[in-house]
This record gives sequence, C-alpha cells and structure tokens, in this order.
Amino acid sequence: MNIEYPSDFEINESIGYICEKGKIKKHGFFVFLRDMTKGLGFANVFYGIMDAMLLTGFAFALLCMLSSAILEPNKQNSAVIASFALAPGVFITMFLLSYIKEKMSMTYSVKMTCKYTVNHLLAYRMFVFSLLGAVADAAYVLLICIKTDLNYITLLCVSLSSLFLFSLVLIFAVLRFNSIFAPVGLLIIWIISNGTLWLFVGDFYGRFLQQIPIWIYIVFAIMAAAVYINRLAAFSDKRRTIYVNG
Repeated sequence: MNIEYPSDFEINESIGYICEKGKIKKHGFFVFLRDMTKGLGFANVFYGIMDAMLLTGFAFALLCMLSSAILEPNKQNSAVIASFALAPGVFITMFLLSYIKEKMSMTYSVKMTCKYTVNHLLAYRMFVFSLLGAVADAAYVLLICIKTDLNYITLLCVSLSSLFLFSLVLIFAVLRFNSIFAPVGLLIIWIISNGTLWLFVGDFYGRFLQQIPIWIYIVFAIMAAAVYINRLAAFSDKRRTIYVNG
C-alpha cells in the first residue's frame, strides 16, 4: 500500500497557515506588554536569565566603585564622556546575555512556533532592560555629579540620550540581521568609537557634549524612545515561519 506524503511545498504552506493563525493580533505595544504579562506572568518572561541580571548588577557595582575612586572634581570632561559612553552598559549587558542564551538554546526553533515566541520575550525584556538601564544611569550620574560638581539634570539628559540612541540602533540592527553578531558588532563599534575619541580628543569631545543645549538632549531622547518602542513592536511581530522553515 502506497502512502502519499505531502510535498515540501505543502508542508511549508501548512506551517505558514498554522503560524499565521496562531499569531498574536496586532495591538499597541503597551497592550502587548499587558497581555503577555497576564498570559505568561512576569516571572516566566524572565525565566532562566536571572543569572545574567545578577551578573550585570555586580558589574555595575564594580563600575560605580571604580568611578568613585578615579573621578576628581577637575575631570569634568572625562566625567561627561563617561556618562555618555557608559550609559548603554547595563542595558546592553543584560540584553546580550539574554539574547545569546535564547539563540543558543536547543529549544529555540520550537519556541519560535509558540503563541509567544522568543521575539516576544526579547521585545518585552528589551523594554524592561531599557528602564533598568535608565535607573542605573540615574544612579551613576548622581555619583558622577557628587564627585565633580556637574549639573545633575544636564548630565542625566546626556546619559539618557546616549542610552536611547544605542537602544534605537540596536533594535534596527537586530531587525535587519537576525544574528548574535549584530548586537556584538554594535557594541564593539560603540566601544572603539567612544574609546578613540576619549583617548585622542577627550577635552574637545567632553566640551562638545557639554555645549549641546539641554533641550536638544531632551527632544532627542523622547523621539528616540518613541521610535524604539515602535520598533520593539515590529520586532515582536516578526514572522515566525522564517525560523520554522529554516
């Protein structure tokens, strides 16, 4: 007895149909956050990455202690550069560790066919990581201002602008290149570019950052954050059939 099996084309068509039917209906990003919190629970969204968050917290504490020991009142240019260059640190560390763990997981392909995919998890986490990064930046900037007598509000705006600039470029990179090398490459470029400027034209770089009006930092941070959230919604909605068929 001959059994007719479906062709590869028919299998892919069936997978595509099932995945499309199982996709989350498009809503606003904050509605998505609410529904996902209700559907999975906050603990499940962050299941398996608490070690990454604790490691990041430990690294941030070391950074604060090191900065407290090194910074002096007469090093204001260096302090401004540090607040700008290091602003994405907490955010990218937590995201990168979480991203790598998901990508390297043996169940990655299976998760990409579920109601809530890896992309949903990462989009949710990226939003929370950016908030945690903003809180960390606020604390770090306060430490810098205590050591150098810089204006706290101005320096906080510099730091948050940097954070959301980096976050925005990161989400575009991840959307364009679905690979671990995208965030790693962006981080390397960020470190090299800021490190080079700091090393060779540090005084000019610090003065330049201080001379930009505060309202420009505020407007830029708000706009970058808005676009970032919009792209997070697009990231969570990426077609999962790509991963199934791959």
